[in-house]
Amino acid sequence: MKSLPFGSFLVFAVDLAVLFLGLSNIPSVLTRPRIPFEVNSKGGQVVVTRVFDRSFAEDLIPGDVILRWGDKSVELPEFLEFLSDLSSIGATIPLTLERSNSIRSTTISLVRFYESPRFIIIMVFASVVTWLMAILLLFNRPRDQSAMVLHWSLILLSSSLLLTWGAIDASESVAFLKRVLFFLCYTMVGAFFLLFTTVFPRQSPGSFLRKATLVLTPAAILACAQALLHFRAIETGSPESFAFFQHSFDIFHIVIVLYVGVALVVLIRSYRACETVEERKKLQWVFWGIVIGTVPFVVLVPLPQVFMPASPIQEEFVVLFLVVIPLSLSISVLKYKLFDIQVIIDRSVAYAILSMVIGMLYVLSVLLMTSLIGGQAVFEEYLFLTGVSLAIAFLFNPLRNHVQRFVDETLFPARGNFRKLAMELSTEFHHSLSADQLLGRVVAGLERLIPATTVAVYTYEPPSMNLQSIRGIPLKESFHLSKENASSIAHPKIYTLPGAVNFSREDVDGSFEAMLVRLGISVCLPLVSESRELLGVLAIGSHPEKGSFNEEEIDLLVTIAHQAEDVLERLIFQERMIIERDEKRRAEEMSKRKSYLVSSVSHELRTPLTSIRMFAETLGSTAGKSKKLRKEYLEIIEGESVRLAHLIDNILDSAKIERGVQEYKFEKTKLSQVIRRSLQATAYLVKSTETKLRVSVPKKLPFLLADGDALEEALINLITNAVKYSPELKEVSVIVTNKRNSVYVEVADRGAGISADDLPHIFDPFYRAHQDGAKVHGSGLGLSLVKHIVEAHRGTVQVESKVGRGSRFKIHLPVAKG
Repeated sequence: MKSLPFGSFLVFAVDLAVLFLGLSNIPSVLTRPRIPFEVNSKGGQVVVTRVFDRSFAEDLIPGDVILRWGDKSVELPEFLEFLSDLSSIGATIPLTLERSNSIRSTTISLVRFYESPRFIIIMVFASVVTWLMAILLLFNRPRDQSAMVLHWSLILLSSSLLLTWGAIDASESVAFLKRVLFFLCYTMVGAFFLLFTTVFPRQSPGSFLRKATLVLTPAAILACAQALLHFRAIETGSPESFAFFQHSFDIFHIVIVLYVGVALVVLIRSYRACETVEERKKLQWVFWGIVIGTVPFVVLVPLPQVFMPASPIQEEFVVLFLVVIPLSLSISVLKYKLFDIQVIIDRSVAYAILSMVIGMLYVLSVLLMTSLIGGQAVFEEYLFLTGVSLAIAFLFNPLRNHVQRFVDETLFPARGNFRKLAMELSTEFHHSLSADQLLGRVVAGLERLIPATTVAVYTYEPPSMNLQSIRGIPLKESFHLSKENASSIAHPKIYTLPGAVNFSREDVDGSFEAMLVRLGISVCLPLVSESRELLGVLAIGSHPEKGSFNEEEIDLLVTIAHQAEDVLERLIFQERMIIERDEKRRAEEMSKRKSYLVSSVSHELRTPLTSIRMFAETLGSTAGKSKKLRKEYLEIIEGESVRLAHLIDNILDSAKIERGVQEYKFEKTKLSQVIRRSLQATAYLVKSTETKLRVSVPKKLPFLLADGDALEEALINLITNAVKYSPELKEVSVIVTNKRNSVYVEVADRGAGISADDLPHIFDPFYRAHQDGAKVHGSGLGLSLVKHIVEAHRGTVQVESKVGRGSRFKIHLPVAKG
């Protein structure tokens, strides 16, 4: 499991707290009261339009004007709903009304706001599905800015549904807290959706903090102001306070509509600006989810409340549309890797989860339509029966699959075996760890399924197709395919030779007959990515028995090809990511090594230059001193000059090797002379460090076909390293041996040695082993040059070393024939 920042767990704790607070609001929604009649505003008066339950309002008739609720005057229809929330179900309320220009008094009893649990079930279902989608974003992309903005949008949407208005007890502070949170969540949903469109699919110009402040601050201020006005109306209960709250509530709804409208406009502009098909498909699912989910809600709930006292449609019918948002986001995540989320999930699990959610959505929709005709009692009456039926259907689904498998294997054995093997192959494909392994499994599986003379897979690496795996008659290892032909063939079609299939349909194409004949295959299926890029082709030979394939066999080929191309695209993407990561790591490592080279070389250059300058100045002021002293100074200057020239040669040769322009001049060479020049070049270093040098060179050595200067440079590097890495016991030996047609040159020391971890890397450019107590400087190029020079002479270089006991480098060089 990938590591998550500590803040993610804090956010998850907040999400859980908000969810539990919302769920705790359900009892107040279930016990929310309402008046047993409907009202409307006419001519500035509150008029009864319909009495839907006369047993609780016997004396009321349509046309009555409601004047007072107890001792409070009624000027707005919404005031009756507000006063009902402060009471309880069954409470008796005295009303003063006007009928036929006469004032009358009557009483009513409050009834249940929701006749059945229909709204509660739909509201909880939509809220939980939305909340789960937000948690998926949190734990998969905790560091992604746009994903976290969307996470909070979904959490706020879920919370605003759960915190919908219920009965309120003026003596309970928790009830006020829930109302305040409702206004905050309700307003901030639109604000966060608008902020999300400014950072997805790409960040718009400007600071994120500034954009968040500009978008969220007005919404937060409006929500707090609305909550304070609502709190004041509840506390005073006066018609004036409520009227002021209601007018501000209309503005509140207008602002929400504006937020959502602007968000949709920005999202449309982002969709049009998408550069790639993949990016557009990701955004397409997000766009349609938000449009289908929010537009019906905005048009049918907050917008009508600005112009009329109640929505023209019951709220639960609109809430179902909100479920589309998490569903579309989940499809975008699973299919198009939204936010680059790689959800590893078994196909059967994904099918079961989506089937369950869509099934529940379907059942709730059917019950809603039924209850729209027969009343809410129908919903409650058939809810249990429908739930049991749905559960039985899910339980019997495995039995249905077993029966279908039995029928296929008994009555249609070919089809049954095909189905079984195809399912097994699908499982194998999804467990493949590399593209090579996947394509090998594809070919092996198709060989078992399809009777064909050849089954092969080519992968496309412009401008050629390369054979990746094959079973049967051999085919060409590779063939050229231009970009134009690759673009033409990258379609979901079946390319065949005439007579290769015994049926006809739209996706069978014979336009690439010449190519198929040239390759020696009968059927070709392109493997295409989601963005219509050609990944490769599935090549099938002829049918060995019938000469042509039937439709069922071709359909199976198409199914396997589709399964393979989905997995292949994912594996190619993963391999590219790994390669890019490795290349970036190597580039960073090389950059560090080159930086180290600059600092090391500057030190290496500074040391001999300082010595040369110092002894040259000293030599200039020693006119009256002895010849012996002047000779010693000249030797030092000469030795440091040789050392400086050697360092510069190393750097120049390494640069040539890196550019691939290093050349060697091979000629008849005497190895003894090469060794003598090497010892002369390092004599000053050996003398100045008081190193004991032991040399063993046979008198007679065969000639080599070699570049003498290059070999000299290699030996100088080995001797220099041996001296430098011998901080205490300075003993270096150079031993040459002649065996058969080979010469061996061995340079050994008794110095610090090389650890087992460093040994595999010491010949890499810029690499320097770190030895305790060996405080030396260098470019890290010497040994890489040694290896390059020796291998250019068809030789080898080996090393043996133990920490604290020294190192032994052995060069093997072939003798020149004749």
